[in-house]
Amino acid sequence: MSEFPTSVGMNRLMFLNIKIYYGFLTSEGMNRYTIRMF
Repeated sequence: MSEFPTSVGMNRLMFLNIKIYYGFLTSEGMNRYTIRMF
């Protein structure tokens, strides 16, 4: 049972990292689009 919460936490961390990563990548022109998506 301890594997499920940890996997969920890792998925959330990965999602936040991808969110921040694409936020920095697209901050030049696609900033408004990323804000609308997330």
